[in-house]
Amino acid sequence: MTGCVHCVSLVSWLKYPQFFPRKFIYGVTMKKYFVFSALVVGAMLNSALAENVSYLEQIKPILKQHCYKCHGEDEDKGDLRLHTAEQIQSSGMVIANDLENSELIRRITLSSDDDDFMPKKAEKLPDDQIALIRQWIEQGADFGNAKEVEATQAKEV
Repeated sequence: MTGCVHCVSLVSWLKYPQFFPRKFIYGVTMKKYFVFSALVVGAMLNSALAENVSYLEQIKPILKQHCYKCHGEDEDKGDLRLHTAEQIQSSGMVIANDLENSELIRRITLSSDDDDFMPKKAEKLPDDQIALIRQWIEQGADFGNAKEVEATQAKEV
């Protein structure tokens, strides 16, 4: 709400500067006020854009599309499975809040001719999907209620 007030004030000042005093209370000039307003609006937009990434809704579908063929329920190449939150956590491939030590990020961002590149014999993940995985790890790699959901789905099958 505050951001909207600042935007309206800025637009009004630009259209009708003669109706605004040169200095506000405590000697704050209009220029300082609007610089501050721009910072407030920018911070609000940044926080709105950096919404939490959902493991179940956003990350799991990426892993299913690109990783399950070799590291899913039916296959565990390299003794690695990525089809459940529990498997991912126990694998050590993802370290919450630590991109440097998260092996998953390292492997999907390597050059495709590197021996450790993943997914093997496939196209590199799209940049937007890599960015989403990065953001999820930076936000703490929260699995939410994935363990309960996955346990329920396993019982149904």
